Amino acid sequence: MKNSRRLCWLLGVVIWFAAHATGLAAALSNRLIQAGVYASPSTGVQYPYQLWQINEVGGRTTYAMWIPADSSQGLRPAVLVTEPYEGLTWSSDAVDQAWAARFNPDQPLYPDVNGPFYDPATGGSILYSVPIPDQLVSQGINYLVNNVSVLFVFERFYAGGSVVDNVKDATLGLRFLSQLPGVDPAHLGILGSSWGGFEALYGAANAPAGAAPIVGVAWYPPSDLSQFYQYIVLGLPALIQDPNLLAVHQQFYDPYRRRIIAGTLASLSPPSLNFSSFVPDYLRANLRTNFLVLHDQWDTLVPFAQSVALASALPDRIQGFWYPHIGPPNYNLLSLSHVPVPGLDENSAMVFSSAYLLEHLLPANAPISISYDSSAFLKFFGYMRSVEALGADISTLIPRLGDLANSHVTLIDVNTSNSLPPVPGSFWVGYFLSLP
Repeated sequence: MKNSRRLCWLLGVVIWFAAHATGLAAALSNRLIQAGVYASPSTGVQYPYQLWQINEVGGRTTYAMWIPADSSQGLRPAVLVTEPYEGLTWSSDAVDQAWAARFNPDQPLYPDVNGPFYDPATGGSILYSVPIPDQLVSQGINYLVNNVSVLFVFERFYAGGSVVDNVKDATLGLRFLSQLPGVDPAHLGILGSSWGGFEALYGAANAPAGAAPIVGVAWYPPSDLSQFYQYIVLGLPALIQDPNLLAVHQQFYDPYRRRIIAGTLASLSPPSLNFSSFVPDYLRANLRTNFLVLHDQWDTLVPFAQSVALASALPDRIQGFWYPHIGPPNYNLLSLSHVPVPGLDENSAMVFSSAYLLEHLLPANAPISISYDSSAFLKFFGYMRSVEALGADISTLIPRLGDLANSHVTLIDVNTSNSLPPVPGSFWVGYFLSLP
């Protein structure tokens, strides 16, 4: 009966978009480009998706991938995921087509040829990749299996623009999401990491009326662009003594520095930048979303101090989850990375992020299923105990254990070599508490 209902709903979604795509596009000035269906290789469950061009009338255009939940029994929550570096092969935009032609799966970095103020002699390179729709659907699986819709918004960092444009893409995505069929606009979430975390924070703070997310997660986000700019220009030379290593760092940050300038330039004579829309004071005045912010203390890309300051400035909005180390980071020895040594591993971060988002989006005591890797969890909890024994503060882990301890949370092991049966989240809380 359940499968039959889902098939009827799936057919209904396809029919609805076939019948209403033109009308919806006319009302919102958006365009449905492509539709497809992803079948989970592990369960066989089918997830329809649509690829959209989102147009602000007389303004900016962005792109998104929409994966609807089964709304046959009523409106459902939805999560927006920011994707700043993902490229598009299905857009007719000349910039997208040119970048897609350059793409080499073995090459992660590319010259920032469309970036503002780009100088080929000194300009840095940027991240760029081209995922297939199936890869993105699988990334959203923790939400989809809980019947929560997912919208991936592609901010297209490679296409140029400024920090203002990056935030605009997120707000356009939220407006679009809030008006989609089957979506409960009172139960929206937002998720992003690194530059995508910046977009999530400021996208939520600038959300249109009726489209503000109630909950968000940001991994290691640049949350204060004034401080981040000072860090790039003045902080790095004070931290890194090796001139060659310093040059590597400065080349990496160059595309971000130029986009920050393009979005904050207040005057050319004398030159001045206005950061007032990209600092914690702005978030304090405008953010109505409760956020979980995750950050590794030895992050060498975005200073950990940014997230600590953000949580201190907005204690009623921001919960911090810090991955600790012993002593400060040594920028002269560590690689350029959000996680230069074992610490904030993606598996545990995704589990805690999913639990936080789902518990805020779903009704109280609704069953929650979250995929995880038992081997990665063993390493994570062992690591936390080991650094605690050396004097590290692991107190920000306690609320996250509370999320797992709720009786309605079930963890599904995806470790293929030594898979455990499904266990309640409290199983792993008990395991951690039993460690000496």
